[in-house]
Amino acid sequence: MDFGAVALEYHSFFMIVPLLLTLAFYGFIVYVLVSLLRFMKQKTESDRERNAKLGELISLLRETNVGRLKNEQVDENR
Repeated sequence: MDFGAVALEYHSFFMIVPLLLTLAFYGFIVYVLVSLLRFMKQKTESDRERNAKLGELISLLRETNVGRLKNEQVDENR
């Protein structure tokens, strides 16, 4: 009976498990980092769009307020 070969197979299997767990852990860390970078890129783009829209809204409100102030001044002069 040859029990040495079977014992060697189980021994090498249990040596590979920690290596696989370590690789899985590092793979998970890389996945999280890539996901975080994608999210931050998308967030930066949406922040830029929002800031541009807010700039347009502010200029529109200023134009509206200037027109309203001119109308009020004309009404006061009557």
